[in-house]
Amino acid sequence: MKNQAKYHPLTALLVLTCSILIVMTFSGCDDPEGTSGLDAPSDIMVTVVNDHTVMLTWEDNSDDEDGFKIARKTASRDEWEIFASVGPDTTSYNDASLLYTGLYWYKVAAYKGDDMSDYSGGIVAPSEFPPPDLSVRAVHETKIEVYWDDIWDYELEFELYRRDTADFSLLAILPGETTSYIDEGREYGLNYIYSLIAFTSVNRSGVDSRRVNTTINAPDKVTSTFADSKTARISWSDNCTYETAQILEYDDGTGYVTLATLDPDVTEYLHPLNVADQPLKYRVLAETQNHQSDYGTAATLGAWFSFNVVAGGDYTYGPSGDTLSDLATDYSMLNYEVTNRQYIDFLNFMLEDGDITVDASSVTGAYAGDVDWAAGDYLFFSLDAVDTTRIKYEEGKFAVDPKYIVYPVNHVSWFGANAFANYYNLQLPTEFEWEKAARGISGADYPWSGTAMSCGDAYTSACGDMPDEVGGRAVNQNFGKLYDMVGNVSEWTLSTVAGASDKVLKGGSFLTAIDSLQVWQFTQMPANETSNAVGFRVLQR
Repeated sequence: MKNQAKYHPLTALLVLTCSILIVMTFSGCDDPEGTSGLDAPSDIMVTVVNDHTVMLTWEDNSDDEDGFKIARKTASRDEWEIFASVGPDTTSYNDASLLYTGLYWYKVAAYKGDDMSDYSGGIVAPSEFPPPDLSVRAVHETKIEVYWDDIWDYELEFELYRRDTADFSLLAILPGETTSYIDEGREYGLNYIYSLIAFTSVNRSGVDSRRVNTTINAPDKVTSTFADSKTARISWSDNCTYETAQILEYDDGTGYVTLATLDPDVTEYLHPLNVADQPLKYRVLAETQNHQSDYGTAATLGAWFSFNVVAGGDYTYGPSGDTLSDLATDYSMLNYEVTNRQYIDFLNFMLEDGDITVDASSVTGAYAGDVDWAAGDYLFFSLDAVDTTRIKYEEGKFAVDPKYIVYPVNHVSWFGANAFANYYNLQLPTEFEWEKAARGISGADYPWSGTAMSCGDAYTSACGDMPDEVGGRAVNQNFGKLYDMVGNVSEWTLSTVAGASDKVLKGGSFLTAIDSLQVWQFTQMPANETSNAVGFRVLQR
């Protein structure tokens, strides 16, 4: 927008950098004051016309004045001087005698003969000619665009200068109203500095300078998250406007390989994963026909779902150790109980999709219904237990204190656990699948050999009064890498208690006594209730 600024008595003083210059004056006095009963003018205003002219306007409040006298002072000479006068009924005056740059104070009084009214309040008018607001960017390996905001409407021309390895030299003289210039034929990989000055018939503006480099800007802000259990979402910022492609690479521990060659301006990629059970690193570069950028900072995708195969075949079930053969097909059990980190990702995905409802005490979502529970909305997660749940809902997003990221989620209902599994195309285990994974064909009462138990084996009522970090206890000896199959938090299963609608919970928790932690033990709870001692794990069939 072109600038034609107005100033009134309450306008703050503008602090300018250049010295204030004295302008020509007419005869006057050191501090003119009114000497008669004439009504003083009011509502004095100043409009900046150009770099050396301001227009004063005022309200004429007297009927028989001979005219008006205008007084002015500058910061370098703090004395009022009457420098101009105008005839009766006049309500404006153009002061075209200003020199760039400085501050000028004005007063206006009516006069009749030798009598004068009081002066209106002093106001400030700057004589302004700031430099254009300059920007530069590389638009090609050898081409730079210089552009600026033309904020005034009175410049006659611009002078554009460029500096590379030598001193500044004049690049172009451009007509007023020009707002851009393309500088071609530059050398790739060099720094260039551009300076721009605007000119009027009497003044030149200040100088604005900017630096640019013709090297391709590397992508940055690379992040990697899980879109679901089998898909990584990689995103980044594209900092180049003229690349012909972007190269996405990943490293699974054996060295970086190209994952995808992407179109310019792409800033996200979904990477299908077999099983996300190991850290992956991602990095991105931009390229043109002749050059490549550096790599942006690599992003690491941590192991999020880590599964262990439970081989199909016979297994031991129940307190009597019966051998069953109904699970003949392999399946993969999650190595750890689902963590707070995994569950808040799920909640935030569901929130973004509009599939859950959040209030001060709860998270609810839809369930399709079964023989025990009608279709409808049910409690997924309780936000009520402020002291025992680690997940909070703040500023429209679910979050967890970083020190509790790998603790098991608790206060999740069966509906909330089942929705998590469905979202990632996984399943809750039946009580039979759970017990087979914990026990195998060994006939043992615990996931490890023997009957001796300590807090190093399972996190029980003898070990603490809140859930503990996952993976801190003995590993299952039958199928390996299955942690906390007993203790820590009880785990929801897909199974329903015979003759009731309650769901079966397996594994016991930090509230369970040692003598009640045999893998064939179970407890039960309604599917729409939660507890600080109940979580879950999932499997892949």
